[in-house]
Amino acid sequence: MSAHTPGTQSNELQQQPAPAFRRIAARAVFEAKAILGNGEQLILSIVLPLAILFTLSLTDILEVFGYTGSNHTAVALAGVLGVSIASNAFTGQAIATAFERRYGVLRHTATTPLGASGLVAGKIIAVLGVTVVQYALAFACAAFLGLDANVNIAAVVISAVVGTACLLYTSDAADERSS
Repeated sequence: MSAHTPGTQSNELQQQPAPAFRRIAARAVFEAKAILGNGEQLILSIVLPLAILFTLSLTDILEVFGYTGSNHTAVALAGVLGVSIASNAFTGQAIATAFERRYGVLRHTATTPLGASGLVAGKIIAVLGVTVVQYALAFACAAFLGLDANVNIAAVVISAVVGTACLLYTSDAADERSS
């Protein structure tokens, strides 16, 4: 049995930070819950794109802009997928950053073992996760509305990842300039 002097820690009691992948995964889950739990972001990320899909599919608004085809839902879905990425990866992150600044979260996060790169990686994973939810809902609603189109899933996935990455980068760059 070893003697324990007050004020010192034995090797057994010293805590190590979790591995990087666990810290990033935990941050991603936190970010996704924050996005889906915040009313403004929920409306922006889920409600507005679906409202646009239903409006463009069920009305003749597209004909006003020169679309003469019969499958309004296919055209509306393509636009809504782009709106979904923009609302989540760009505008949604601006809203999230504003809340984080207001409550001092960014200052506190900088002092954790997560670090800036872990914070960004967590945000990217969360935004991609929410984008998957957006796309699933949009495709489900489009199917309900009678989507009659061949969809290239690989092209949808690639465009979603590239679009999300570009808009996240643009959002972060704009945020850095405003700081």
